[in-house]
Amino acid sequence: MNSNTHRERLKKCSSLIKEEGLEALLLAKPANMFYLTGDGRLCSFAMITKDGEVALGVPKTDIEDVKEQAVFDHIVGLMMKWE
Repeated sequence: MNSNTHRERLKKCSSLIKEEGLEALLLAKPANMFYLTGDGRLCSFAMITKDGEVALGVPKTDIEDVKEQAVFDHIVGLMMKWE
C-alpha cells in the first residue's frame, strides 16, 4: 500500500473530526493506527488533529523504522520503563 492511500484516509478522518466538532482523535489500537498511518506497532499511539496533522508516539528504538513506513508530521520517541 502506498502513502497516498494513507494520506487520503487521513484527509477523510480529519474531515470527520471537524464535522463532529472535535479537536483531535487519539488512537492506541494497532489495527486502527495502521489503517490511517501505515504503522501499527504495539506500545505506541497516534493523534490526528482536525487540521490533518499526525503525531506518532513510538518506542525510541523504533523511530528510524517508523520514519521509513508511516505517514506523519511529528514523531515522539517514548522511553519504556518496566519496574
